[in-house]
Amino acid sequence: MLGAKDGNGAGDDLPDRAAADGVSVEEYTRSKNYVYRLLAMRDYARAEVAAKLAARDVPPELARDLLDKFEAAGLIDDARFAESFVRAKRSGRGLAGKALAHELGAKGVSADIIESAVAQIDPADEEQTARELVERKARSSSGVDRQKRIRRLVGMLGRKGYSPALSFRVVKSVLDGEQPGAE
Repeated sequence: MLGAKDGNGAGDDLPDRAAADGVSVEEYTRSKNYVYRLLAMRDYARAEVAAKLAARDVPPELARDLLDKFEAAGLIDDARFAESFVRAKRSGRGLAGKALAHELGAKGVSADIIESAVAQIDPADEEQTARELVERKARSSSGVDRQKRIRRLVGMLGRKGYSPALSFRVVKSVLDGEQPGAE
C-alpha cells in the first residue's frame, strides 16, 4: 500500500476515500497493484498511466487519486521520465530533438518538461549522431546512384527528426569523404 507501509510517513487514506466515492476496496487495491506492476517494468509519464487505467475502466476519481499519490511518492515523475526517454531514444534509435519532442508530446508530457528535456541535447552531439547514422546506412547503399543515395539518406535523417539543412550537410560530407570507387 502507498503510505505508511511504504516508509514515506503518510497514511494511505485512499481506500476510505474510494469507498466514499462508491469504489470497492478490492477495486482500489487491484488498480493500485496494477500501477505498481506497470512502474516495476519501466518509467511512465503520468498521462500514459492515466490512459492505461482508463482502458481498464478504473473510475476517473480513483485514477486521479492514485496518480496523485504515486506522483507525491515520486514513483511517477514526468520530468524524470522525459530525461530518461530522451537519453534512451537518442542512444538507441538516434532520434533528433524534434522527433523526441513529438514522441514525448504524444505520451502526454507537458510542453515545458519536453522543452527542458530536449534542451539537454548538445547540437554537436546531435550532428555527430546524424553522421554516425549516415555512415552506417551509406555502407549498405554503396552501389546505388549518388542522387538516389542522397535522397534516401536525407529521408532517413528526416524521419528521425533532423532538419533538412543538417541532413543535407551531413550526407554530403559523408558521401564526399568516401573512398574513390566506393560508389
